Amino acid sequence: VALTAMHLVDAAPAYPATSAFIDAFDAEDPSKPWAGVLAAARETLREVFSAAAAQHAGFAAASARGRAAYGCDFILTEDRTPLLLEVTFAPAPLWSSDAMPETIPGVADDIFRTLYFGDGANVTRC
Repeated sequence: VALTAMHLVDAAPAYPATSAFIDAFDAEDPSKPWAGVLAAARETLREVFSAAAAQHAGFAAASARGRAAYGCDFILTEDRTPLLLEVTFAPAPLWSSDAMPETIPGVADDIFRTLYFGDGANVTRC
């Protein structure tokens, strides 16, 4: 979980640790835990990328060998349903905030490790 829009406000960024965010999210409404919201967001991404692959020849064949980093922005409705706002090919967490690499140690390494073959440990498949 990265709250990357914090660079848009005139305040010191206060990024919570992922575990602290999940604990607070789950405590606010135990009937709609983060795990379910995340699963719904991943299902949305699965549908979007499947639709894109169906529209572009060669995408599906190349996806097993290719790597890319996408930024996917969601908003939650009042009942915690995730809605996809946009998908960007050049996500900006490293470039939009000087604090991001310091706040989330190893974020740059994790991103670039996924872009090279032979190391799939940090690749998330929806």
